[in-house]
Order: sequence, then C-alpha cells, then structure tokens
Amino acid sequence: MKKLTLSLLIFAFLVCGGILRAEQPLIASDEAIKSSQTATLEKFPDADSVILAECEKNICNKDGTYKTWSEVYQKVLTEKGKREGKTISFNFTLPYETVEVQVVEIIKPDGRKLPVDIEKNSKTAVDSSQMGSNIYNPNDKIVQVTLPGLEIGDTVHYVYLSNTVKTRVPDTWSDYSIFEGHSPILYSRIVIDMPSELALANIRLRDEIKDTVSFSKEEKDGRIIYNWLAKNVPRMFDEPDMPPYWTVVQRLIVSTIPDWKYLSRWYWKLSAPHLEKTTPEMKEKVDALTAKISDKNEQMRAIFRYVSQNIRYMGITTETEAPGYEPHDVNITFENKYGVCRDKAALLTAMLRIAGFKAYPVLINAGPKMDEDVPLPYFNHAITCVEDENGKYILMDSTDESTSDLCPAYLSNKSYLVAKPEGEKLLTSPIVPASKNMLEISTTGTISTENILTAETLMNFKGVNDGIYRGAFSTWKPEKAQEFFESRLKAIIPGATIKEFRLEPSDMRDTSLPLKAFIKYEAPDFMINGERCSMFRSPWFGTSFGAVNFVLGQTGLEKRKYPFMTDIACGVEESLTLSMEAAPKAPLAIPAYPPIENTEILWQRNLKYNEKSLTGKNRFLINAVEFSPAQYLELKKNLKEIEYESRKMPIFPTLNGTNGKVPDAVIEKETQSFNIIDANSYESVTSVRKKINTYAGTKKHSEVKIFFNPIWEEASIEAKVTLPDGSVKELTKEELNMMDASWVSSAPRYPPAKILVASLPGVAPGAIIEYTIKRKYTKQPFISFMSYFRYTEKLLEKELEISIPQELSKQFRVSSPIMSVGGCSGNIKKYKFSIKDVKAVKEESSMPPWWTFNQTVFVSDGKWDDYGKLLDERLKKAASVSEKAGQKAKALTDGVPNDRDKMIKIRDFVAKSIRSAGPGLNELPLESISDADTTLGDAYGNNPDRAVLFYAMLKAVGFDSKFVLVSPYEGITKVVDPLEESSQANLYSSILVKTIVAGEAIYLNDTNQYAKLGSTASEKNISMDIPSAVQNVIKANDSTRTETNVKLQINEDGNALMTRTVRYYGMAYQSFHKRFAEMTPELRKRYCQEAANAVSESATMTGELVTDYSSYPGVETMAFEIKKYAVKDNKFMYLALPGFNPSAAVSTPTQKRENPFYKSYSSDYSLNYEIVLPENTAEILSIPRNISWNGPENFGEIKINTQQDRKNTLNVSMSVKTNSAFMDEASYLTLVEINRILSLRNMKIILMSLK
Repeated sequence: MKKLTLSLLIFAFLVCGGILRAEQPLIASDEAIKSSQTATLEKFPDADSVILAECEKNICNKDGTYKTWSEVYQKVLTEKGKREGKTISFNFTLPYETVEVQVVEIIKPDGRKLPVDIEKNSKTAVDSSQMGSNIYNPNDKIVQVTLPGLEIGDTVHYVYLSNTVKTRVPDTWSDYSIFEGHSPILYSRIVIDMPSELALANIRLRDEIKDTVSFSKEEKDGRIIYNWLAKNVPRMFDEPDMPPYWTVVQRLIVSTIPDWKYLSRWYWKLSAPHLEKTTPEMKEKVDALTAKISDKNEQMRAIFRYVSQNIRYMGITTETEAPGYEPHDVNITFENKYGVCRDKAALLTAMLRIAGFKAYPVLINAGPKMDEDVPLPYFNHAITCVEDENGKYILMDSTDESTSDLCPAYLSNKSYLVAKPEGEKLLTSPIVPASKNMLEISTTGTISTENILTAETLMNFKGVNDGIYRGAFSTWKPEKAQEFFESRLKAIIPGATIKEFRLEPSDMRDTSLPLKAFIKYEAPDFMINGERCSMFRSPWFGTSFGAVNFVLGQTGLEKRKYPFMTDIACGVEESLTLSMEAAPKAPLAIPAYPPIENTEILWQRNLKYNEKSLTGKNRFLINAVEFSPAQYLELKKNLKEIEYESRKMPIFPTLNGTNGKVPDAVIEKETQSFNIIDANSYESVTSVRKKINTYAGTKKHSEVKIFFNPIWEEASIEAKVTLPDGSVKELTKEELNMMDASWVSSAPRYPPAKILVASLPGVAPGAIIEYTIKRKYTKQPFISFMSYFRYTEKLLEKELEISIPQELSKQFRVSSPIMSVGGCSGNIKKYKFSIKDVKAVKEESSMPPWWTFNQTVFVSDGKWDDYGKLLDERLKKAASVSEKAGQKAKALTDGVPNDRDKMIKIRDFVAKSIRSAGPGLNELPLESISDADTTLGDAYGNNPDRAVLFYAMLKAVGFDSKFVLVSPYEGITKVVDPLEESSQANLYSSILVKTIVAGEAIYLNDTNQYAKLGSTASEKNISMDIPSAVQNVIKANDSTRTETNVKLQINEDGNALMTRTVRYYGMAYQSFHKRFAEMTPELRKRYCQEAANAVSESATMTGELVTDYSSYPGVETMAFEIKKYAVKDNKFMYLALPGFNPSAAVSTPTQKRENPFYKSYSSDYSLNYEIVLPENTAEILSIPRNISWNGPENFGEIKINTQQDRKNTLNVSMSVKTNSAFMDEASYLTLVEINRILSLRNMKIILMSLK
C-alpha cells in the first residue's frame, strides 16, 4: 500500500494543538523484523528494496477531517536501493494538513535498532518544484529526513502522522491508495475508522491481483471500521509512455461522496461568489471585444482570445476557504492580468456570462481518466465551458496562451466535471480526430546538373500542431526560430543552408490566422554519386516536423503490460516535386511503398517519375490516443514495415556534374552602484526601467527572481508597473513570495538559501517595468563581482558607480574595456562607467560565457595566494576534527596491503555512505564548512565537506594529500584569463583532494565507487593547488574515451547479422559500470529490447548481452539479427552503417553566427566497422570517403578511413579527438564546412550492384 499524497495527485491545480501518537504500534515489530530474514536479493532479484510491512490507519471525524498514522518497514537490497532510501520525503499543503514524523530508525541485520535524530536530520521547506509551472505557494511544503548510516541489508522503520484539519470538500472523505508499486509488498494494511454518519458510499478495488487482497468490515459503537489486507504483491515495472503508474496498478479508491453531481454543485457554490465580482470595466471590455461581431460563436472566440492571451499564467495563493481550488475574485485577475488555471477559467466564465452565454467553470483531469464509479475531487486543471442551445458543452482552455483551438487536442479523452447549481455527471471530452491535427507540407525544387538542390518548402500547421509550434515561436526571438528550422533542415538534407525563411502570421498571438512556415534553401552534393549510378533520399520534411513524430514516444519493448499512450490523434501530409536537370528518361529503380492502414495508424507513400520530374506524396496518421497491449504488438509490426520502406531511395544512372522586428523588450535605463564597506562586505543597488513591447517580452520579464542566502546576504525589491493607459500598479507584499532553494530540505545542516520571487502586476505589451533591488553581502573571503554592459535586450543607457574607501582602494582592482571617470570624494574613491545605445546580443546556441565577448567591468580585492592560504587553513581546521573519521578510515584499511587499495576502500565508503547534498563552494561563507566528523555522522555533505572528509580519512592512514580548487572550465585563454587576472571567485567552483601514489596524481571527490581509481570528471579543467596558488591542468591517469567495434554481415536477401563490442575508459567506464551493476534482470532484459530497437525496428538479439566490468576497460558485447536491413531494389542493394553518424563529431546548429562559438567539453571515441557484403556482390559503387581533418583553435582532429580488404569486405574506421574550444565567426565557418561534408549521405551509405 502506498497512499498517494495530494501533492502527487493534484500537482498543478492545488499548487495554483499537542503531539498526537498512535494508540499502539500499527505493526508487530518482531514479525516485520523476522520477515526481513527471508526477504533477500536471491528471492527478489528484480527488487532494490522490499516492503516488509506497512500499515495506514485513518480515524475520521463527522466533518471529514481526519488523522492518518502510517508505519512502514522497508528492507534495502541493493546499492541503488540504499542510495534512494537515504532520504524519506513527505509532502503537505497548508492549511489543509500537517505532517509529523514521529519515529525513524534503522534496523540492522542483527536486530540492533539505531534511532535517527529526526530534529537534526530533517528540514521542512517550501517545495520549489512548483516554480517550474510559475506557481509560488509558500504553503506547499516538503519534509525530508536523512538516514545516516544506512547500508545494504538494513531495514528502515518509520512512523508518521498526517493531520488533516481542513477538508477540500466539506463533510466528505475520500482516499486513493495503491497495493502495488516499485517494490514487492509482503504485508500491507489499510484501516479506515469513521462515524456511521460518514459511511463510505463508493468502494472499488481496481486491477486486482488475484488472491492478494482481503477485506473485512465491522460496525461498533456508532462507527464503521473498514479493513483491507494485502499480502505477497509482486513489484511492477514502468513502461515508456504508460499512464501514471498509480492509475493502472492494483489500487483502492473510496469515497463518501454520493455521486459526481454532488461535486459539481460544490464547485459551483465555491466559485459563484468570485464569478459575481464583475466590474464596469469588465463589461466595457466585453462590449469592445464583441461590438463589431454579430456571430455568437465568433463573439465567444473573441472573449476567449482576450483571456487566453492577455492574462498570463502565474499563480499566488491568497484564498482561505479552499486554497488551490478556489479562484481569485474575477476583478482581481482582470486587473492584475495574471492567474493560474482556475483564475483564468473563472474570469473567462464571468466575461462570457456578461456577454449572455451560459458559461460555467469546469474541473478537468489533464491526465488519466477519473474512476466513473467513485467521485473524487482530485482534478488537476480548470477550464471553462459554454452550454449551447442543444445542451452540449463547448469546452475552452484559456490557460493555453497560443492555441487557435478553444480546447486543445491534448485535452481529448479526459474526464471533466461542469460546475452547475443543479449538478452535472462526470463526462469525457471528445477525441479530436487526426484530420483536425495535421501538418500539411509541400516541397518543390530542382536538382541542377552541378548536383545542387534548390528548393522551397511550405508548412501549414493545424490543430495541435498549430498550438505546439505557435506556443514556442511566440516566445522565441526570430533568430532562434530560424535556428530551429535550420538544424532540422540539416538533419533532413545534410549540408543544406537556408536562403530565405519566414513565419506567418507576423503576430504569433493572432490565432485567427493560420500558422505557416516558408523555407527556401540550397544543398550542394545532394545526390550520392557512385561509379555507375546516383541515388538520393527524398526530402520528406514530415519525418522531422509535426506532432506525429513524437507522440509515438519509445517503442523499444517487444510487448507491454500497460497501455501505450499517445494522447493526441494527429498526422502529417506532404507533397514533393523535384525537377532533375540532368536526369535520364528512365530511372534504374523507383521504390514502391505498400500502404499500411488499420483503425489506429495509416501510412501511405508513393514516388513517380516522368520527364525529368520526380513527384511524390506522403501521409502518416496516428488515429488512436492510446494503444492496448494487443494493439501495441500490431503497432510494432507496422513500425518495422515503415522503417524498412522509409529507407528506400530512387536510383538513376550516374548524373555527371560537379559536386526588422520589434524587440520583445528594451532596457531604457539601468543604474547600478556598488558600495564597498570593508574588505569582506559590500552593498549593491540596481535600478532598472524596461519597456515591454511583445507577448514574449511579457512572459520573460513579468517575474523577478532573487537568489540569496540570509546567512551572509540580504535582499529586497521595490517595483511598479506603468500600464499603457498611464495607470500605475505597485508591487504588493502579496505578490512577493519567499521560496526555498531546491536542496534545502535534503541538507538541513546548512543555512537555507532563499529565492525571493516578485510577481509583477499588470505586465503587458506597452507597459513600463521599474524596479530597484537592494543587496548586502557580508563574510566574503574576498570581494569579487562583475557588471555587464550588454544584454539580450537593447540597452539604451547604463550607469555604474563603484565606491571604495580610500584606505582599501589600493588593494582593489577595477578593470574594464570601458573608460571610467570619477575621482575622490572625501575618503571615498569612485569609479564611474556609462554607456548608451548598446545593441542586443543575438541569442544563439553554444555561446561562450558572457564576459568573453561582451563589455564587462571586473572588480576584486582578492589575491589567489591569500585566498588559497585562507581556504586551506579553513579546510584543514575542519579536517582536524576527525577522531571518528580517522577511526573509520583505519578500520576500512586494516589489513589492506597497498596504497591504491586503501584509497579505493576510502573512496568507496564515502561514495556509498556520504550522500552528496547542499550548496556549492561559493554559496556559503567559509565558516559554514563542516568538520569531518559532522559530515561522517550526518552521512551527507556538499562538495567542500566531502573534500574535508576525504582529506581527514586519507591523512589518518598515512597519506600526504592536498586540497585542489577546480574550475568548471577547461584552459581556454579567452574564458579563463579574465577571471584569473581579476581574481573572480567563480573561476573555481569545487574542491578535489589530490594524492600522489606511486608517482601518479589521484584525485578524489568527483567520482564514485564504480570508477577506476585514477579517472576524474574534472579531466582537462584548470585547477589551483592550495595553499601554494599554483595553477595546473587536471590530468587523468585513465582518460575518458570509448572504442566501438562492429562486424556486419549482409546476406543476399539484405538480412544482417551484427556484433557490436564497446570498450569504456575513464568516466565512461564509471557510467557503464554503475548502469549495469545496478541493473536488475528484468531491466536488463528491457535494455536489450530497447538496444535492438535503436538499431532497427526489425532487429532482435541473438545470444546473451555480455557486460564485463570486473576488469578494465569495461566491455559490452551485443549481437543482433536484422531482417531486411539492406534495401534490395532491382539489381542494387544499399545500406546505412548502423550507429555511424559522422556529423555528430562537429555540431553546428546554424550556418553562420554573430557571436563566438563555444564548445565546453572534450570528446574521444573511435568507431570501427568490418562489413561483409553478400557473395553475389558484383561491384561496390559507393562507400564513405576518406577524411583527415584538423580543426582550428586547437579544436582537435577527425579521421575517417575506408578500405576494401577483400572482394566483399569493407573496413570503415572513424577516430574523433576534440577539445573544448572558443571560436570567432571566421573559424566557425570551418566547422560548418566539415559538418556539411560529414553530413552527406555518401558518408553513411554503401551501395553495390548485384550479380
């Protein structure tokens, strides 16, 4: 049994007196502990942990409030189970409920019970996960308890009380629990004790596993006691794209609510007072929206568009009766121009009612369907409906700000409940057919005698395709949209460049106009030219654009237990016309494509050639929103056929030839001042005035987030928004929310970091935003900061003033390419910088750090040698408190003969037992570094604390180690030098411990127990030894790389046998070792299925997967049989090398750039293919070409070599050794050219003629 917390069930919609103890233990401890002796990994090989026993007791009151005592015994079986079990989390939402953790203990295999100090090892924090949805509710809480000392074989025992003091629906009670999960369950019990007046009206046990659950009921003293007991329930396994697991496993659903109409009336009653808060201004707006429209349907759409596009999605919770369900008063949402789904739905309802429509708020579950037989209030979304004259409901979701549809297709086939005074039953939204959700594409072009394709493609997005793509384009700058299309164009047609690009409509928010994209492009070396023939892959854009390409998700499993969800019915339809200037009258082969059609899927393709013109049509529709396990088997069969057919290409005799946009926002003025207080403290004041011009600007600039930690920082903000009509809205305290950083609840030892979120009111195009942020910094090891003079928005004016006391001025360095003015005022030295009319930075992917290519002022009073000494002193002081750490180190290494093995023992212990949690090196004052014994005792620590523990333990067993500061950057001069020369603290972000063993430098604190000693994740990064402040580059004794060897044998029918062996070195070995060491037998089986599917839909494993991580390097070997891998057409056969993608070695998302290109990582891998062709091969006509390329700016080298060893045997090898790199626009063009060459089809294709 696992009771699903409301935070899990109502994630989107709900966010938008003395100690109580259980009367007696819920579970007999002796029996639970006894059962642990037989709960072994041998008995449960597919489990990481086992639920030995769990019990939940609910005691309900007449008004529906209740207390739930829960008790759990869970045994850890594996390293993964231990890692996941080191923290226990509990979610709750005020004012509905509170959670009190009463008992947490670790029971050792010998029966010893080790109590966990709950107060010391737990923290209650604001759940920051809601921020990803623009929700800021400080009452949404999470409690996390850390379990220090947890080991494999231990049993975790905990008891907690959930006290629900406020019901969502008054005088009702409902629950949703599961008797099946990701761990086997030996014993699970649910007890519900409630007054007879509040008896359960509806009870259902769904997806029951035979003979695992029993039920009893007892009536006594005016109360009813319901009792369910589950035993020996096997674990479930997740499947890709399945419904939420709790909706398909064995589950118990109960409710006192008599029917769905009861809930409908409740929500109407809750919403009605807020719907009535209309204003004359709202009526004026409705009149203005509908004045020139006579058609009632178009009036409705006009009002919908206004709420959808002018009320931004953003939520703060101020209601008291039913927070999370209850909408704001509609006038508040109208005036502030923001709200979450329930607020926008209520406003739309009110405005439609003003216009005379029969409109109602609607609860809808944007996910799995609700159980029709058991009414529950756990909906996760709110929308609106209008009841037409026939009594039918027109649904509309104003939360979606970019849809042209009233109700987007992703809300198809969902349970919904209309809130009406008389009540309404539970209904299901209609499925929008694929024909309404199409992407229509037409391509016309010419292949010249020089083998250059010149073409243009028009895309017409409809239904869900319009909504998805418009939603992105409306928030992107034009250059980002073009980069998106260009990257996909290059995937479809390697080497293609865009010559013309446009999107329509120019105003993406005008959903009355269809979304269209037009691309004109050119691609040299389009055809693959062999000795006696030429071929090319038809440029079907529908394989890379359109919702149909991603709704199918992952189809690697051979069969399924649970439904396969697509959620949306959609499709693509395209036409193709290519004129071929040098083409002959007759081709050698034009593919034929057998159609595939059933109730769930349709795929049709054809090509025709006539008088130098190739024409074709392609149609692909997914008609189902979910596939049953039986339908999935048919889908797999269809996808195999589609994959093979899609590889077919037309073949011809050799063709001889030669191979002003309005900005989203403008920063009108920024003033910034820094006041140095002393050598370790300073203040800053930043004032900004921005003009918002577009919807994208509204989305980007309507919230201000300030990250700080009160232990050494103070932060505040004042703001106002001037609306286009001149009215002013001041930021109120209700619009300020203090959130916790994501790590706070998992690391209670550290001072909690905060996020101050200001939700600016009334932000809209034409508005002026003004805010002032004041900050104070103290306890700094040294002062360092940067100020930028260029942003992604145009900057009209910026002024910067830096004030430094005269007695400190000599130790400060202020550097910048901008000329400063200033001087002395009393005992203060001032620097003043100003700039005007600065062009916005074009947003591009792979941009380097900001200071490398934009004007920046650097300020610091730091000296690396002073900082190194200070940090070294603080770290060693913390390491000196290490009595227990030293004892542990000696116990671990007792009897271990050599130094390397001693280090491995210590490294593995820390990796397994000391959880990584907490803030980074530069996020807390140095005084917050914990001593070694504290980190050991708490069993968690951040990077500096783990370094201290490593150092203390190594020293205790005789090692002479050093602390090393490590940068996140490799040694690129333009990146590192400005930070190093100006002593910026952010140059170094972590600490390693360096020890010389047998002449080799070993680094600890960035690898785990699965790594080979001597490897490091910081390889090639710059470092600084402390206290000496000597700068170095981290060198790994075992560098990270992979070697892949493939043998591919093709027979006369095009079937293939493939053997692939991969060797893993360095950090690649760590990832490989961890993955397979923690993989259970069932997951290993699924991995094999998915690996085969990645090779081809038609591939099946032959033999067993071989993984060897007992020696170094790690080795993985797989063998496959692939039916119809090579395409056989007439007297030709051709194939693409599996897994061979040369262009991936050099990623160039666009053809040209305005900003420098930055590659932040190194790559080292090799691919080697031995291809044995069929015995009836007459001649090899086309093979990958040889390449030897050395990139500019120390980028590295790429080599490809193809050799024909024997008549029917080819060897293809590729070696890639590249480094991190910083490149200007000119150097980037060399990358573009090699990427074009590596992307050509003839780099992947082998074409042969047959006897």
